[in-house]
Amino acid sequence: MLPQELQKLAADFPYLMALSLVLVCLGIAIHQDRVRFFRFVRPLEPREPPLWGWAEILLCLSFWCLMQVMFGGMSAALFPKSLAAATFFAHVNSTIFTCALAVHLIHGRLGQPIASLGLGGTSLRNVPPTLLFCAVNVLPIQAVAVAWVLLLGLVFGFKPESQALVVLFEESAERQDVFSMALLVLSGVLVAPVGEEILLRGMVFGQASARWGPTAGALVSSVLFSLCHFSVMAFFPLILVGCILCYVYRRTGSLYPSMLYHAAFNGLAFAQIFLKEPS
Repeated sequence: MLPQELQKLAADFPYLMALSLVLVCLGIAIHQDRVRFFRFVRPLEPREPPLWGWAEILLCLSFWCLMQVMFGGMSAALFPKSLAAATFFAHVNSTIFTCALAVHLIHGRLGQPIASLGLGGTSLRNVPPTLLFCAVNVLPIQAVAVAWVLLLGLVFGFKPESQALVVLFEESAERQDVFSMALLVLSGVLVAPVGEEILLRGMVFGQASARWGPTAGALVSSVLFSLCHFSVMAFFPLILVGCILCYVYRRTGSLYPSMLYHAAFNGLAFAQIFLKEPS
């Protein structure tokens, strides 16, 4: 007999899939520029081919991990009574220092403009299609996530588990700790999209797509993106999210729309958790 959590997921799955198919069709229409007033503005000029290689990428990823460990230990000492504050402090500082290193390597040492990293300007006309595309993709991605959790539960006996940041937010919502909830939302909606997009889309996807093509580049970037979240339950759905983020970056030629998509997607996830909590 299935555990209670899996039984509920299995009961809701057919309805979620049916609605998801409708939304996928809308997403295809947006991709083909058939939705009036919601069209991505393509880059006016091509970016320079990346001069950085895997040495710079590995250096930045290793430095990112090191900063998270260092600031994680520091934040635990500074905020022993607030795990949310410690998490926020560690995320902010590790992101700032790692992004500064990436910009220094690419702009300072290699002499490339920051637009080559995806940090050039973009049109505000990309905001509506990005937000609409995010809204269209949320339920299909959730359907994939449910299917993945059911597969892991039925075949391998895994029990549904949330990511660490989600668990912290759920616990804070149960305690009605508004301050901790706000810090966790800021960490997931503002801090994480900036750092992850610069490193995994700007650097990794930029280099991998230039060398192997956009499809292979998106897969490499998205697998790394998923692995960075340390969650078996979210592994495959996060690969799908990563590929969509690569798509948005490639269509717009800028990381800012992909950051916006990333922030909106995480924000919707937090809102869904909050609305499920009893008042």
